[in-house]
Amino acid sequence: MNQVARVHAISLGGLQGTVVCVEAHVGPGLVMTRIVGNGDSSLREASDRVRAAFLNCDIPFLDQRLTVNLSPADLPKTGASFDLAIAVAILVAREILDQSIAWKTAFVAELALDGSLRPVRGTLALAWAAREHGFTHLVVARESAGEAALVEGLSVQGCGHLNEILRAFPVGAPAGWPHPCTPSKQHPTRTSQRTDLANVRGQPEARYALLIAAVGGHHMLLHGEPGAGKSLLASCLPSVLPDLCAEDMMTVAAIRSLAGFQPTLDMQPPCESISPGTSVAALVGGGSRQVRPGAVSLAHCGVLILDEAPELPRRLLESLRTPLDEGQVSTRRAHAIVTFPARFQLVMTANPCPCGLRECRCAPHSRRLYRRRLSGPILDRIDIVQAMTQPSESSLAVDEGLSSTQARAMVVEARRRSVKRWPQWPSNAYAEGELLQVGVPSGCLDAMRREVERGRLSMRGLDRVLRVAWSIADLEMHPEPTVEDLGLAMDLRTKDSWE
Repeated sequence: MNQVARVHAISLGGLQGTVVCVEAHVGPGLVMTRIVGNGDSSLREASDRVRAAFLNCDIPFLDQRLTVNLSPADLPKTGASFDLAIAVAILVAREILDQSIAWKTAFVAELALDGSLRPVRGTLALAWAAREHGFTHLVVARESAGEAALVEGLSVQGCGHLNEILRAFPVGAPAGWPHPCTPSKQHPTRTSQRTDLANVRGQPEARYALLIAAVGGHHMLLHGEPGAGKSLLASCLPSVLPDLCAEDMMTVAAIRSLAGFQPTLDMQPPCESISPGTSVAALVGGGSRQVRPGAVSLAHCGVLILDEAPELPRRLLESLRTPLDEGQVSTRRAHAIVTFPARFQLVMTANPCPCGLRECRCAPHSRRLYRRRLSGPILDRIDIVQAMTQPSESSLAVDEGLSSTQARAMVVEARRRSVKRWPQWPSNAYAEGELLQVGVPSGCLDAMRREVERGRLSMRGLDRVLRVAWSIADLEMHPEPTVEDLGLAMDLRTKDSWE
C-alpha cells in the first residue's frame, strides 16, 4: 500500500470560499501521522480526533507513515471543518473507501472521538462556495443538512456518523450515494412585524421623513427630548422596507451562519441595534483566529440602529466611516484580507443634552460638548436630520398614521420608479455623477452651489441633497424633483437643528 488519495474541502475567508485539496499518503517510513499545509493548532489536532474515531469505528490505525497535505499550502487554514475530509482521504488511501466517493464531492464536518459528525460554523457559506466551485455533492453533519440545503443546485448528504459513509462506499461500490438524503428545501418567509408604524402617533413629519429614508435608502438622525418616540420610530424602518430579493436573502443568511446564528430565508430586511458596551470588533467584525462578521455585516441589506448615539465611544462611531462609504468592511490579517458586505441604512437617535430631561438643566457649554460627540464627518454622511418633540394628548388622539403594510406598499412603488430610472443602482442613495442633476431646476442648483462656496454644504452634501430630492419626487410621483422637493431635501439635510 503506497498511494495518494485526494478529496476536497472548503476554506472560508469571509464569504469567499477556496477549494482545499486534502491529500493523504500511506507509505513506508517512521510510524507517525503528520498534517502539513499551513494549519492552526485546531487543525494539527485533527490527527488525534481521526485516530480516536477510527478506533471507535473498529478501523485499526496503520503502523506506517501517514502524511496529510492540505493544498494550497500557502493558504492559512483554521478550524475543525477539515476533519471529515482528512478522515475520508485516509480511508481512500488505505483502500477502505472507494475512490468514487470523491467525485465532485466536498466534505465539511468536525469529527468527534466516537466517530460522529458535528456541525461547523458557516455551513451555508461553505455550501454556497462549494456550488460556485462546481461541486455537485456536499457531505455535512446531519444537523447542518437543512442549512446547507438552502443552496439550490447542490445535493446535500447529511450524515450522523462515519460508519454511514463506510457502509455507503466500500471498495468497488457504484459511484454516487445509494440513498440521497437531501433535506426538504426551505421556502422564504417573512417574520412577524417587529413594530408597526401605526403605533407612532403625533409625529406626522417624522413619519414622512422615515418614508423618504425608506424610499432612497438614506441614513437618518432622529433627535429630541425623551418620550418623543425616537427609538420607536427607528425600529419601524425595517417593517416598511421592500422585501429582500433571493440573492440578498442568501447573503444575509450566509452572514448569520458565519456569525453562529441559525440561518433562515427571511424576506424582511434585518435589523441590528448597538449599545454603549459594544466593542469595535463586535461592530465591524474581527477575531483572533477566524474572522467573524460584526453588526454592520449582520445588518447588510437592512437597518443598523445606534440608540443614544452620543453616548457611544468616539472610536466606535468613527469606525463606521468606511462601511458607510464603501458598503463593505475589510479586516486585515498577516496573510489575508477578509471582506464582509456591509450595505445598511444607519439610523441614529439622540437626546438634545446629557441630562435628557424635558426641562433641561445642562449648561450651554455642556450641551455643545454633548452634541459634538457626533463628529462632522459622521454627520456629513447623514442624509436626513429630523427633530422630534413629545406629542400632546390632542395630537395623539387625532393623528392616525399609515400602518407598516400601507407604508411599505408606497415605498415599493416609489422604489420601482427609481430602479426604472436608474437600473444600475439599488436605490437613490447609491446614485452618483451628473445623472443626479438631470432635470433639476437650474436655479436650485445654483443656490446649492453657493451654499458649497460659503462652506455650509460640502460637495458630498450637495450630492446627498439631490439624492433625497429624487426620493421625495419618487414618493410624490413627480417625474423630476420640483422646487418644493429640493427645498424639503435641503431642510432635511441641514444640521442646524442638531448643532
